[in-house]
Amino acid sequence: MAIALSLLFVVSPLFPDKRVFVAVLHILVTAVGTLFIVNFKLRKPSAAEVVMITAIVAAAVVILVFIGHSWWIFVRHAGLGGLFQGGGF
Repeated sequence: MAIALSLLFVVSPLFPDKRVFVAVLHILVTAVGTLFIVNFKLRKPSAAEVVMITAIVAAAVVILVFIGHSWWIFVRHAGLGGLFQGGGF
């Protein structure tokens, strides 16, 4: 859940409206809850997979802590402004 929520909040400025964010949040919580209840078996991740997951979550946390929800401003300055028109929160 921690991985999913941090990634969701990082991409939240891409959503055009708060209602879309809330809908995606509800879907995410339902999916994580369903996977928690259903007893399924996964193989243990390899060291490379653990490093990759850790790097993705660390990047998401860095974006949330140091840049906040205005991270998309940096994307606009990079010349990709037409791709991201979401308002965020």
